[in-house]
Amino acid sequence: MDAAGDQDIKLQRSSPDRIAELRRSLPRFLWKSKATGEGAPPVTRVRTLVLKSKTERLINLLEPFQEWPQLLDPHLVDILQPLVSAFIEYLFNHKSKYRQNVDKPVSSKIIPLPRAICKIIYTLCKVRGQKVITQFLDNDPHNLEPMLDALEQWSQAEDPGVGSTCTNQAMVWEERFVMLLWLSHLMLAPFELVSLASQSPGINPDATTSLRIGFHKKTPPIAKRLVNVADHYLGFASKEREAAAVLLSRLALRKDMRKIELQMTLVNCALLILDRSHSKAAPLPTYALIGILSFLAKIIISAENEVRKPLLAPIYKSVQHALADDSPFHKELNSSAMARKLIIKIRRALIVAGIEIDAKNPRSPSCVGEDALEEVIDEMLTALADKDTSVRIAASKALSVIAVPLKFEMVAQIVEPILEKLREDMVWTWSEQHEVQSIGWPDLAAHGINSPPELPAHWEQSLAQVNPMSWHGLVLTLSQLLFRGSMPKYLIDTVLKTLDLALHFEQRTSLGVSIGTNVRDAACFGLWSLARRYKTADLKADSDLTFQVLANELVVAATLDSAGNIRRGASAALQELIGRHPGEIRHGIRVVQVVDYHAVALRSHAMLEVARSASKIDKVYWHALLNGLLDWRGVGSPDPQSRRHAAEAIGSLAAIDALTSVHDTIKIVRDRLRKTSSYKIEVRHGLILALGEVALAGAKFYFEMDVHGSVHTNDQILEFGSHLAVQTAELWTAYCTDRPEVKDGRADDAIQFFYLDSMLRSGLMCEAVCSLISALAWITSTFSLVPVKELIARVEDMHVCVRALERSLEKTDPDVLQASAQTAESLFRLLDQHTQTQLVSKWAQRLHPTTPKTPDGSKAGATMALVAVFQQVGDMELSAPSGPAIRAMFQDFSIDPGNVLMPPLRVLILHILLEQLNYPVTSIELRCTTLKSLTSGVLESECAYLFTWIPRELILLVITADLSNALEVCLADYTIDQRGDVGSLVRIEAIKAVATVLRKNLVSLRNRKTLAAKICGLAVEKLDKVRWRAWNCLQPNWGVFGLGLRPQVIIADIAQTSTTDYFKQLISLCDQGWIQVPLLEGFITSAGAGSESVLQASRTAFVAYTNDRSLVALSMYCTTIVDFVHDNHSNDRLLLPAMDFLGFLFDAGVLPRLANEMFGWKRLFNVIQATQLNSINIHKIEAAVKIYVGLAGMASLPKIKSVALKKLYQMLIHRYPKIRNVVADALFILTQDEELLGVNWSKPQKDLEIVILRIKEKLQAEDRQHLLD
Repeated sequence: MDAAGDQDIKLQRSSPDRIAELRRSLPRFLWKSKATGEGAPPVTRVRTLVLKSKTERLINLLEPFQEWPQLLDPHLVDILQPLVSAFIEYLFNHKSKYRQNVDKPVSSKIIPLPRAICKIIYTLCKVRGQKVITQFLDNDPHNLEPMLDALEQWSQAEDPGVGSTCTNQAMVWEERFVMLLWLSHLMLAPFELVSLASQSPGINPDATTSLRIGFHKKTPPIAKRLVNVADHYLGFASKEREAAAVLLSRLALRKDMRKIELQMTLVNCALLILDRSHSKAAPLPTYALIGILSFLAKIIISAENEVRKPLLAPIYKSVQHALADDSPFHKELNSSAMARKLIIKIRRALIVAGIEIDAKNPRSPSCVGEDALEEVIDEMLTALADKDTSVRIAASKALSVIAVPLKFEMVAQIVEPILEKLREDMVWTWSEQHEVQSIGWPDLAAHGINSPPELPAHWEQSLAQVNPMSWHGLVLTLSQLLFRGSMPKYLIDTVLKTLDLALHFEQRTSLGVSIGTNVRDAACFGLWSLARRYKTADLKADSDLTFQVLANELVVAATLDSAGNIRRGASAALQELIGRHPGEIRHGIRVVQVVDYHAVALRSHAMLEVARSASKIDKVYWHALLNGLLDWRGVGSPDPQSRRHAAEAIGSLAAIDALTSVHDTIKIVRDRLRKTSSYKIEVRHGLILALGEVALAGAKFYFEMDVHGSVHTNDQILEFGSHLAVQTAELWTAYCTDRPEVKDGRADDAIQFFYLDSMLRSGLMCEAVCSLISALAWITSTFSLVPVKELIARVEDMHVCVRALERSLEKTDPDVLQASAQTAESLFRLLDQHTQTQLVSKWAQRLHPTTPKTPDGSKAGATMALVAVFQQVGDMELSAPSGPAIRAMFQDFSIDPGNVLMPPLRVLILHILLEQLNYPVTSIELRCTTLKSLTSGVLESECAYLFTWIPRELILLVITADLSNALEVCLADYTIDQRGDVGSLVRIEAIKAVATVLRKNLVSLRNRKTLAAKICGLAVEKLDKVRWRAWNCLQPNWGVFGLGLRPQVIIADIAQTSTTDYFKQLISLCDQGWIQVPLLEGFITSAGAGSESVLQASRTAFVAYTNDRSLVALSMYCTTIVDFVHDNHSNDRLLLPAMDFLGFLFDAGVLPRLANEMFGWKRLFNVIQATQLNSINIHKIEAAVKIYVGLAGMASLPKIKSVALKKLYQMLIHRYPKIRNVVADALFILTQDEELLGVNWSKPQKDLEIVILRIKEKLQAEDRQHLLD
């Protein structure tokens, strides 16, 4: 399947902006400036706390560079230098402030600066690799003790409690990882540890996981602290374990530490733990054991020969014991994939070091063991079939590294068992008397076959029974050997053929998931290594497989493979093959330019464009790509969309040299289809699609030659047309009748419609069959110069095709329905008028509101079919032979034939579509399908005016009457279900239809204004995708709507529809009276219920706009909003945003501006009170409280203020505790009433009886005073 997009190309384009933003943001993020006085420069200090959100934003700028890490290389200094400087300054000046402000509520949003810096540095390590990043860390020895002090102090905090909201007390793993990595980097600096005076006691490692080290009396205190810190983190489950192992190994291998034999002490402690299989002590956790193994691996790999020589034998003995022992301790160790990988790494390092040391002292006994090499190689070969990929990769690399110092004779003893293992489960199959026979590799000798070249030509090799994990490890080992140049030359031919076979490796699970990708990836690596490491002469002398054959296979893999890494790996291998071996590949430079590493990133582009371009270069690539497209990578792909692309690619290949290719390709595809089992639905789906594409390619080629002229002679053109006619007739006969030709007792192609009912149960087969029928029908009806109609005269009845179309229209898959609609359009031309009328009647009856239990899928298919034939039913009149049937349909749908001014069936189809849009129970999916069909098949068609000779005024009247009403209904569809606002799908499709209607000017001026007002409201609603689509409709029709010449602010991106300028431009349209109500209706959904950015932008725009308007205009807008509240008391979609927005208008000081104006304050209070009364919606009640608070703050309106205050006091006895708390807080702010303090308003009402009684008395006193006044 296609990836989400060509990510690396997008990254390359956006990387300058990302890096510029990062470099611009880092200084402000790390440092703060403080003015010191006039004329003096500001003082810059490092921050101590930063926002977590800003840290995440910087990390998000770096994350995409994982696709292309090298883009960061020129900028690493500029990025890391300020991070390192700020961290060091914090260590020296602000280390004690690490946990400041952790008890404040805001602490969940802020983090200490070191944590933010470590998160960013870790992200850089993840993107670019820690070996590269550590080069930029400061290695001044003076930083060692402050860094260690900080790590010890910060890590000694207890974790937050269960109920704590503080997240800053304990260090996060990124901090520990980076600081340990930094400490390990400081260990490389040439200085004596004894020169650092250390008084801190340091960390005490956990007794259950520590190495229990006994230090030498001369061990410096700082070294003890470093060992304890590393030992403490060596058993952690996260990344700091790796950094701790690096720190411990580098510390042990320092020159001053070797003098006191710290490395021997640490290794002995580690081995003691590994050997404690029968100890009564509690077993170590798995990750602690992994940490110890990591340390041993690091120290063996990093140490010099003189240091590691005495360590080799004891470490090898301990590791062998750990592998062979059956104790629970060692079983748990061997059950971990990470532990097995580290053991392989340790043994590899031991063997390589032993070989190197023994080579210098050939007369001395082996420092590892006499049989160590054979034992390790044998166990590595077994590990190549391990269930975990990381173990297989480690084993393959280990074997290749061990093979480097060995002689070719000994390497051959490694390679030959690998080749033998690869043949173990191979099977060869062949067909004998219509039955499939098979034979395995061990049984070949019984048939007198001793080597693969002696195999019969008709035998096919099958890898269906081989172990894919074993094959991955084995092939990867061969590739690693080639990469290191260790492969004996006489084995290159066999290895090369194995890699070629592995490049085609594919197995699938019962669910269709591919499990052969890693094998093909290893094969690409091997071919890349082969082309890179070996000379042309050596390969030509030692291999029968030519360079051109390899190039063909790599071109196929690079363009057709389903995995993106395989396509790119094959492209890289092809580039190496052509570049390192010039002159061996046909048109090599052109092939490299076409099959580019970046061009094959997207599978659809690689399959359709790159494959076509490559096949044009030379015929050898054409044949290779055609065979590949007809194999599992193309029409046999498990992904339906890939099979469609493969079929399209086969058609494009056939069109390259259509004069000869079309006929040959059709024969090849039909032959492949004939041999394909009827159970392989996916393959047959792809092959039948390919037949239709090839036939269309040939027809289009003939059309271009016939109409536009050609370089070919007339005889060639006529011969091609004759062949095309014959093959089209054969395809009609073979696939589109129930009387297939029989050859040798078997039906041709074995897929005729004789088995139609069983075959069309699958939606995929429905799609394929319909596509083929559509192609053949289009060719038959289009090319009158080709005697196709005469040749298919024997196809007397088209009922088989019609039946296939009917079955397909019952499916629910969108791709099947789309193919069915195209078939209906093409096939309709070949049918007689009586059959056409019957089909239209049958489809119309499915959509009749009274038709019982018609599935939505069937209705969608009928809708698309009716629209597909819309243009072809224009010549059917009521006076024709089919007139009675048409009149019957009109009667069923209550249409008066006497008032029909247009072609009757077009009127019927349009009426059915509009009725479906207006019908209240129509599902969302069916309504969307109807709108799409209406737009593309009717409104966008050439016959959108339906009858060219009818006066324009009558057309507008006819269309406007129903179409505008239906579109208005769809524009106001706000259906909500468990999926959310699914009505937005209908609104978007309706906006597209309105855009077409306006562009083609299909509605009157009055209806145009109505639709424009609706579109303006949708352009300011809360959903981004709806706003963006509405704006795309509104912007080009700005002048048509009478809104001016053009909009002042041009919006070119969906993100711009969430800006203040956007909302301000549209809210200004309220001056147009006919737009005001729909516009404000949409606007309050954004200003009252939109996302944070939309909420802020829309509210800011409204305040800015109303500040420049008169109070009369403001009063009119606010009255309209109050009307929304009044008119939608049961519609929370508009009611809640409108109430929230009114509350905001009080807070923003907009409504108080109307205090001295004729505004319905009393009506506002009454409307809100009626809405809130007896409501159980907490949101609604809180919104009402905000409005009451705003009214109670109107000092210039004492009556309104008094009524609102009274209402708030009444709500102190509300049944919901949350409302009582909100009201009490608001009243205290308004009145400063001390009685409101010290009361727990969350208590039950019965516990508040005294307070409530006092409040009631106070309210009664205020009522009496009000009456006296």
